[in-house]
Amino acid sequence: NTDADGIYLHNFDTAILEEGGDSAKAKSRLGDEASAYGSSVAFQVGGSNIIFDPDRNLVLVGDSNNDSRVNLIDFSIMAYWYRRPNPPLNVDLNNDGKVDLIDFSIMAYYWTG
Repeated sequence: NTDADGIYLHNFDTAILEEGGDSAKAKSRLGDEASAYGSSVAFQVGGSNIIFDPDRNLVLVGDSNNDSRVNLIDFSIMAYWYRRPNPPLNVDLNNDGKVDLIDFSIMAYYWTG
């Protein structure tokens, strides 16, 4: 069920999924009618929970351009900010005020290709 704005929450136990990248999509139903599926949303299944931070506007950690993938484009964006002052939060993955090897390691962990 949705609220008045059409917003809903569905808790899903990912224990039945294999670790790694996955995706989900939804459709709505009213009576006997159903909508088409909406856009697919990518997510990662891993060994720990990571709380989504809406202030960083990221779906995946390391997805600097918000295309639901962590790939060479994101690597290039991060490479631009390597050792430059004041990197954006969506590139400084460990929030230490700089882009360094640690940030690249975090990106590699979430790499989708």
